[in-house]
Amino acid sequence: MKVHEILSQYSEQALDKISADKVDEAVNLRLPRPIIIREISAALSSLSYVAKALAPTKPPTYAFIKLLLEAPNYSIPIESFQEKVMIETKNITQEAESGKSLSLEKNYQLYLNILKTAWEDDVIDRSEALLLESLRFELEIWPREHLRMEHHPDLNKTNDFPNTYVPARNYLLRTGIVLTWGNNYVLAEEVARQIRKAWGIDLESNSYGRLLATLSTQQLYHILDKTGLQVSGKKEEKIQRILNALIPPVETLSYLNIDELRDLCRLNKIQSSGTKSELIGNNIDHFDQSKDLTMDEEKVEQKVLIEPEERELENELLERLLENLSTDQLHDILSACSLKTSGIKENKINRLIESPWSEKTILDHLRRVELSNLCKKLGIQVSGVKNELLDRIIEWATMAFHHITAKALTEDLNT
Repeated sequence: MKVHEILSQYSEQALDKISADKVDEAVNLRLPRPIIIREISAALSSLSYVAKALAPTKPPTYAFIKLLLEAPNYSIPIESFQEKVMIETKNITQEAESGKSLSLEKNYQLYLNILKTAWEDDVIDRSEALLLESLRFELEIWPREHLRMEHHPDLNKTNDFPNTYVPARNYLLRTGIVLTWGNNYVLAEEVARQIRKAWGIDLESNSYGRLLATLSTQQLYHILDKTGLQVSGKKEEKIQRILNALIPPVETLSYLNIDELRDLCRLNKIQSSGTKSELIGNNIDHFDQSKDLTMDEEKVEQKVLIEPEERELENELLERLLENLSTDQLHDILSACSLKTSGIKENKINRLIESPWSEKTILDHLRRVELSNLCKKLGIQVSGVKNELLDRIIEWATMAFHHITAKALTEDLNT
């Protein structure tokens, strides 16, 4: 179900609780119900909000959300759910302690020590979470390995988990990450998509398993060998070993050469042209959308030519302006513009610069509160309606252009 559909059955009081950190005007003005629902939906559909909300969470939050992500329609009855979460948390804790399915070539202990130090402050914000993400990249530790390691006894006392269930549940309900529908806990479709993005879950287990099944035994052997895992066994055992090790699909497919990826695309009736990263993305999208389950051949979509919108800013100034946005915000904008969201920050910015959209259309995909925060960052007035903020930001960028031009002219005259 979509966010707006779930929220339609919420009371005014319940909506107010969820909107507290999403509708900044709510403090001074009682907005109409449809607008409040729209603003909440916009926040819960954005990676920037969901990733920030998940950053400070600790066990048993992962088990709570994991069970919902794996449930039909992302929905589970509230009754006896706490018991299910505690059982799942215990299982993950045992896996974390045993080191089962972990590679022998990674320095997990170093990461565990740093994570323990980070947790001494009790709460990890999004910026600290991004620093940990950079460390994981250097140590080649995958996001879901981190989520498993969060349960390690060196970080937690197992007998404390039941006492943390209620605070974790209340936090998820207050932020809207988890909603209720009748007597069920539920994840909205938009939220589930952003959770998976924030946690590096490109594919659900069933979809991932189907993708792996299309690989040859030799390719699976190569992947296991490269990731330091046991290579013996039947094809089904190799597939299960990759799933258990939480190897991201992007990582798995990166071990194939470009010719193998093109063969895989042709096998699955996927567009086989493009760079290696594009072929990997095409395969993941294909199985994520369950297109492999349809019997009819998928037709290659024709690209719709879009008339370029007129811009006020030169590319250099637009780049400088976009550099003030976070990677999560750039992801949300790219997604709203139907552009690819992968890559480092520089790639995301270049993709927007090369797009046909104007700077106003690009920035308009941000929520008002995000635009207000951007104004604060740029040192300009933060109040006003969304259009006023957009005009103010673009005016700031234009003035920056004149300042740069004047400075360059002065330097030329001096030389």
